[in-house]
Amino acid sequence: MAFGVSIALPQAVLIDLGINPTTAYVIIVAAWLAVGYWSAYQFARWLGAGRPASVMSALVWCTLPVIWVHQGYSAAASGMVILPLTMLFAFRIIHGDTRLVTCASFVGACWIAVFMDGYTFMMLAVASGLALVLVGIHDRKNWHQIIPRLLAIGLGLGTAYVAYALYEGRADFGGYPIEFFRAYGANIEFFFTPTKGLMSLTDLIGWGKDRAASMYFGDPSVYQATFAGALIGLALFAFATRRVKPEHRTLLALIALFAFWMALGPTVKLFTHRPPGLDNMMPDGYGWFPTGNSWLMNLPGFQSMRASYRWSALALFGCWALVVSMVASGRLSIRARAGLLIALFAFNIPSATQFASYKASKDSVDAMMAEMSSWRSDFHSGEMVAFLPYGNDFLANVAANELDIRTYNIGGDKNQLMAQRSWPDEMSTFQFGQQGPDFAKNVQALLESGKVDAVVFPYVDMLWAPHYWPVPDDQKDNLEPIARQIDALPGYDGVYSQHYAVLRKR
Repeated sequence: MAFGVSIALPQAVLIDLGINPTTAYVIIVAAWLAVGYWSAYQFARWLGAGRPASVMSALVWCTLPVIWVHQGYSAAASGMVILPLTMLFAFRIIHGDTRLVTCASFVGACWIAVFMDGYTFMMLAVASGLALVLVGIHDRKNWHQIIPRLLAIGLGLGTAYVAYALYEGRADFGGYPIEFFRAYGANIEFFFTPTKGLMSLTDLIGWGKDRAASMYFGDPSVYQATFAGALIGLALFAFATRRVKPEHRTLLALIALFAFWMALGPTVKLFTHRPPGLDNMMPDGYGWFPTGNSWLMNLPGFQSMRASYRWSALALFGCWALVVSMVASGRLSIRARAGLLIALFAFNIPSATQFASYKASKDSVDAMMAEMSSWRSDFHSGEMVAFLPYGNDFLANVAANELDIRTYNIGGDKNQLMAQRSWPDEMSTFQFGQQGPDFAKNVQALLESGKVDAVVFPYVDMLWAPHYWPVPDDQKDNLEPIARQIDALPGYDGVYSQHYAVLRKR
């Protein structure tokens, strides 16, 4: 389930070297986490913090819930954790360091970011733009000195965008309905009240709140990833008491404020709940009042930031940097600095339930891979396979690798739409997630076309199977009779297993 070339490509190299795919994925994610820690340390040093404070500040950054909650979204978490890397080189340039090595490093960081995760690439672009505007206002009499900085920032962001557009084969990445942005905007209380069962300290002191997906629009990540009450409170204290270095105060506060505004989505929500009978999209008329940022959702780049709450990663980066700048200002005693950073780290520690879920996830992956290994006798190396009816088929990603087959199916809604452009007509005739009235005839036509070597009817949910194995074979009663109907016709053979049926031309 690796997303983003910055994760998938080095993972593929390790797999080619003979490393187990799961182990390869863990190695690459751990490597990017190490890069995030190193860059957070370097950013803290750039702000003026001492070595011990920078070590602890980097630990606080890498353990923020907004990062580890998103590990289930693969590259989104890695993109967030390396935000200090991209911001470090951007801010160095904007503050006048236009040496070749700095500019080249920024270009490289932009390329890593854009091929890691589009959300955090947009965050880099917005933060860089805000920084350039502030520097331009402050040094407007020396505007000619800003041109080299503007060119360096433009070179990094521009070449990265062009490279990604060439890789994708398109320059416009489309938008989403405003209901999506509205649904995935964060309720204001999510930033200050944690979800019960998520973090150890907040559960211990009784701060956590009971929440369920059915209570809110969007999905659980909206309320699980956004809590950072202690960090936000300290950032407000640092800003209000002017304990932050003056050269950083306005910029970091502006970045945090803008990102929080975007994280709310188009509508302000405070204790807003989803009424029974509605799906997780949020129609107009719910919430308190408009935030005024809906027009941005129609602009290039912004229109792809559909999970509005993820702007909180940039907001919390601004808050974290404000706190680090306060630590670096010298206006706190050594004990106060140490106590403050230790307390922030304590608020980030996951609960025992979370650690148990990590163990359960590992056991689930091991069980799924062991089960899939037993499927090899039913498949032929290199053959083209279609899993029908098709959907958001994450299990196909696993099957293609483990069974050494090729398939039209793929996991990830954007990946699926992209893959569908290259499907043959015989495959495109099927409907997403549905059998349709001529399902059996269409399966026969696909096999007769020679565009596939085998058609598989999976009895399990191909989306959730890799997430929570084992899942029930709840489609067996629907699909097995169709498989046997086709198998009974002249010229077809069927193979039947607990979790699927395979059909081939004889």
